[in-house]
Amino acid sequence: MLAHLLTVTTLIVGAGRLGDLTGRRRLLLGGIALFSVAPVLCGLAPALGR
Repeated sequence: MLAHLLTVTTLIVGAGRLGDLTGRRRLLLGGIALFSVAPVLCGLAPALGR
């Protein structure tokens, strides 16, 4: 639990800076796109080990 909390706390600063540089809307849409495409790519993978 502590490792997860430390990781999120550390990454949130970088995500905030990235949002300041690129714009919050663009960052949000990029995150939604990544969240939508990643499961599709996982589903198209031929096997777990490849």
